[in-house]
Amino acid sequence: SQSEAQKLNMIETTDDWIRMGVDNVSIPSATATGRNTLRLQSKKVFNSGLFVIHASHMPQGCGTHPAFWTHGPDWPNNGEIDMIEGINL
Repeated sequence: SQSEAQKLNMIETTDDWIRMGVDNVSIPSATATGRNTLRLQSKKVFNSGLFVIHASHMPQGCGTHPAFWTHGPDWPNNGEIDMIEGINL
């Protein structure tokens, strides 16, 4: 939720921009399968359009997986369109 992400300092918003970050507050257990992540989801449905992202910084390096993508109403059956997807193995 937005409130949980704000508590973990993972998201900050103003009228002009949004900052998304990593969870650097929680300490995962030895058996954890990953860290907390963010997902932004539109309240509107788009059938076409021009989608623009202006990123002043994107994470890089081992263990990061920044992505900007769309998906159909029955994901993963309807597939997805990856506009940005970075991965470091």
